[in-house]
Amino acid sequence: MVNLKVRAYIDEPMKDDYLVPPIKYKRVKGDRQAIVVGAGPGGLFAALRLIELGVKPIVLERGKNVKDRRLDVAAISRQGKVDPDSNYCFGEGGAGAYSDGKLYTRSKKRGSVDRILGIFHQHGASENILIDAHPHIGSDKLPGIIENMRNTILDCGGEVHFMTRVNGLKINESHEVVGVKCVTGEEFDGPVILATGHSARDVYQMLFDAGISMEEKGIAVGVRLEHPQHIIDQIQYHKSGGRGDYLPAAEYSFVTQIDDRGVYSFCMCPGGIVVPAASEPGQLVVNGMSPSTRGSYWANSGMVVQINPEDIEGNNPLRGLQYQEELESLAPVMAVQGNMDRVNGIDLPKAKVIEAEGLKIGIVHGEVYPRADSDQLLYLAKELNVDILVSGHSHQPKIEQKEGILLLNPGSPIVPRLADRTVMLLEIDNRQVDVEIVKIGAPVCSALDFDQYKRD
Repeated sequence: MVNLKVRAYIDEPMKDDYLVPPIKYKRVKGDRQAIVVGAGPGGLFAALRLIELGVKPIVLERGKNVKDRRLDVAAISRQGKVDPDSNYCFGEGGAGAYSDGKLYTRSKKRGSVDRILGIFHQHGASENILIDAHPHIGSDKLPGIIENMRNTILDCGGEVHFMTRVNGLKINESHEVVGVKCVTGEEFDGPVILATGHSARDVYQMLFDAGISMEEKGIAVGVRLEHPQHIIDQIQYHKSGGRGDYLPAAEYSFVTQIDDRGVYSFCMCPGGIVVPAASEPGQLVVNGMSPSTRGSYWANSGMVVQINPEDIEGNNPLRGLQYQEELESLAPVMAVQGNMDRVNGIDLPKAKVIEAEGLKIGIVHGEVYPRADSDQLLYLAKELNVDILVSGHSHQPKIEQKEGILLLNPGSPIVPRLADRTVMLLEIDNRQVDVEIVKIGAPVCSALDFDQYKRD
């Protein structure tokens, strides 16, 4: 079944009207004002709604404006540096600014969807979002739309303050919140709308410390899956040739129950990329995004499982956030520069040395020729004065002991050379080393499946 709306004009000129009438925002006076903490989607739409109601919004954003924020977002991928106030989560536009711009929800508890889509269109989004079943703006288009929203707020007499992190509430003798305090030393008076997003853990801790009544809620935890987009196209369109020249990149939605617990796909990004989304140094968190064209070779999606408050020990209402933070800090990423990083101007250290259980481990790309030459890798290990050297470059897994130094290569999980896709597990306990090469996915080439040649 297809739902279709048609406008018909018979013997009359076509009207220059709108699918969703634009909102006329008028300039507000300063006699009534409200504080909006956070300039993500919730904060920006709250500010625009306040203007409609004749209230002056004062938006306080801990991060930078959406244009300057790009440099900090790029530094995460290029240099492994995370600014805790300006990253994929924090800054003008919030996490949504660089995370795809999908405009639909499974929730049935919602307001006027048409109204929200109309505001996006009014500020520069394509008219297509007003008619598509699953509207999508794209991470490349959103920053300009967000900037237009800010300009509307400013043109109507509102204020937007960047690099202004709220770290306290002003509470009067009647236990009413009457304003906020900021790390800059500034204070702002008025009713407060908190639109900080779930990653602002410091804000929730601030509320808890201030004695604000709080109730815990469940969270969802999982992984992000990545697949070639053409495989998703083949499955969803039931055609070996995929989507062809005219159909859009296919998407999917997965929901099931396992042992009375929800398991479901989340934030599926057709033709997209996986991006690092840590909000603090030393964390490993990823997100997905798609440009407006959805033209990437890859599709990706979160796959998560429901976690209830009672699954986490303790009675602190913040224990879910603490559990989330512990998970994000379990496996910090360490990266060194490879030859393709250098070509693309990605500035990473050429080598790193870490220590674990009394052993020094060196991490290098291993750009030696002939590829994976043990003697040259041994010299690199000696230069770094390490007990174990982990390298790559050859895209072939390898474990070799040479002159008391362990030379390791995990291979490649994506583009192996004359080998299966692999990762490596390295476990050290009391200076005892255990190394395992783990194959992932199907064999790349049947000729490399040596198990088939075993004799009974």
